[in-house]
Amino acid sequence: MLLNETKERQMYRLFGDILDYPHQGLSAAVDRCESLVAACNPEGAGLLRDFKAFVQVTSQGCLEEIYSAYFDLNPVCYPYVGYHIFGESYKRSTFLIRLKELYRACGLPVDGPELPDRLSLVLRFLSISEDRELNQELIEDGLLPALDRITGKKPAVSSAMEGDMQLEGHSAGEVLGGGFVLEAMQSSEGEGQGNLTSKNPYEQALVALRITLESSRREDEDSLAASRNGGVNHA
Repeated sequence: MLLNETKERQMYRLFGDILDYPHQGLSAAVDRCESLVAACNPEGAGLLRDFKAFVQVTSQGCLEEIYSAYFDLNPVCYPYVGYHIFGESYKRSTFLIRLKELYRACGLPVDGPELPDRLSLVLRFLSISEDRELNQELIEDGLLPALDRITGKKPAVSSAMEGDMQLEGHSAGEVLGGGFVLEAMQSSEGEGQGNLTSKNPYEQALVALRITLESSRREDEDSLAASRNGGVNHA
């Protein structure tokens, strides 16, 4: 079952809170996110339930150490979308600039020390952006490939790469041929992918996000196909 737009936005915001540096409201955020995800992806909700149980019995200091060890000390798990797609290249710099433009257009603060392709920031952008086509491209060709790499799943070629998508920029009506994510991605294919070197409770939250996004994508595709088939039958 697909979430309505309001609940979908809430889900993105809550996943952003969960994947940010540990804070006092983490357990409550996981609990609320689990309730939303349960309506569309029971498997993802189960992973969040397990993660919540861990959070509830773990001290704040220990959570911070675990978070840093997983995300900041292991390059395979760096929480930066652009890093996993483009590596440390000028193409990632272009990606960061575009994200900043999009964030400013939506009123999302971008002047802090954190890079704009951090998972938590991308998810918060998705929670407020009203451009569904752009959001879908960012999920299909940014979030999901990055999550595949972080969680050790072999990335699949997205449906968007089979065509010639265009993503409208938010500054001066600029059009980025092929989508600003895809354009850089196509030149960085074959650079290899990482695999998890150790298990960590945060992996549960990441996998929950990944499979929930994948499930939502499949339901969107099925709904679109059913709509098209219905149109043919009634022609």
